Amino acid sequence: MQSIIWQEAEAKGREEGREEGREEGREEGRAEGQLRAERELCREMVESYHPALVSEAVPLIESCTDLALLKSWIVQAPRVSSEEYRRLLGGHDDP
Repeated sequence: MQSIIWQEAEAKGREEGREEGREEGREEGRAEGQLRAERELCREMVESYHPALVSEAVPLIESCTDLALLKSWIVQAPRVSSEEYRRLLGGHDDP
C-alpha cells in the first residue's frame, strides 16, 4: 500500500508530463503549420513570377524544411529573373 504522499506525487508527475507533452505537440504543430504556409506562399510566388519554373521549383519547395531558405526564395521571386531564380533554387543545401 502506497502512502498518500507517494500517490499525490505520482499524480502530480503524471499531470506535469501530460502538460509537457501537450506543449511539445502544440509547438510542433505551429512549426509544421508555418512550414506549410511558407511552402504554399513560395509556390504561389513561383507560379506568379516564374511560371516556366513551376515543374522544377515545386518539388524543391515541397521538400524544403528550412524556413529561412523558403523565406529567401519568397523574397527573391519578384526581384530576380527566372534564370537567376533557377540558380537560387539550385544553390541550396537542404535535403
